[in-house]
Amino acid sequence: MSSKLFSLVTYLIGFCLLTVVDAALYVVTPLSGSTCRGGQPCTVTWLDNGESPLLGAIGVTHVALYTGTLKLVQTLPPVDVSSTLSFTFTPDPAAGPNSDAYYLAFTSTEAKVNGSDYRAYSPWFRFLRPPPSFRNENNSGAKLAHNQSFLNRSIHDHRRNSVN
Repeated sequence: MSSKLFSLVTYLIGFCLLTVVDAALYVVTPLSGSTCRGGQPCTVTWLDNGESPLLGAIGVTHVALYTGTLKLVQTLPPVDVSSTLSFTFTPDPAAGPNSDAYYLAFTSTEAKVNGSDYRAYSPWFRFLRPPPSFRNENNSGAKLAHNQSFLNRSIHDHRRNSVN
């Protein structure tokens, strides 16, 4: 077997084992392919799948919104996964571009796996930025009209004063 193929197989086996280890906290929502919109509540739910570590051992977790390879987008308040099975957060409207490459990471402050903090991930989900608000566009137009009116009055007053 070539060394590249061996490395690929080893990587895939390691990835599968890590996926099994991280499965104790099983994120139910957001589902893969679902959408969280910036500025609107997004509910996150999870279950204990019965594998070690159990939710009682995981305890308090730091939760954050990520994209790509652990690129931090938004830090969320800590959650005690042993005492609740859901929370709702509001994604920052300016968190990043519209994409299907967002996920949540739960990092335990109590449970360790192989000497490292236990970490679990949600499925990939879509983040959509809110469209520009109609009200803001109208306010911009109103400000422009007000400024134009002020400029016209200033020019008119200047001409009137120049003639006298």
